[in-house]
Amino acid sequence: MKRNRVFLAGLVAAFVILLPASAPVRAELRLDITSGKVEPLPIAIPSFSGSGNDEGQAGQEIAGVVSADLDRSGLFRPLDPRSFIQNVSATDAQPRFGDWRQINAQALVTGTVQTQGDGRLRVEFRLWDVFAEQQLTGYGYTTTPQNWRRIAHIIASKHVPPSAILAVTFTNKAAGEMRERIRRMRAARLCRRSP
Repeated sequence: MKRNRVFLAGLVAAFVILLPASAPVRAELRLDITSGKVEPLPIAIPSFSGSGNDEGQAGQEIAGVVSADLDRSGLFRPLDPRSFIQNVSATDAQPRFGDWRQINAQALVTGTVQTQGDGRLRVEFRLWDVFAEQQLTGYGYTTTPQNWRRIAHIIASKHVPPSAILAVTFTNKAAGEMRERIRRMRAARLCRRSP
């Protein structure tokens, strides 16, 4: 009986000692998001093709202005033209999307410049979604050769429709910064439209 009492006392002591250790473990997870991060969309903008020297030069200059405008918007990251695998020669031909995916382009702009019989330029472009392998939009403009820069700015503005802008923020400060950025973009667009 004495042995049972000692065993029972030992069992009770072990239970008392191990009882706090068997309590459920609790950990607190805190997530503090101080700012959002918007990654610019990688976009490929090869020179617009043209059949003559003047058209080729205009196509190169138009692509340069479009690239600079989209880069300044902060929403796009134009890719280095030296990384392009495919040489796009016509707007009506569908690009080889696999070549553009290899260089991590998510969007592609193709275009042509043609001189009309009256000396004016016909500039056409298409915006492609590389991963969906489909055309998103396409426009054509006819203008005087001296007005090519305005056409380039118009083309760049076609890439950022207001419905495509999604602003997700986590703090009041980030929300204020995003509102200010959108306000500046709208103001810049209005300045470009006014004569």
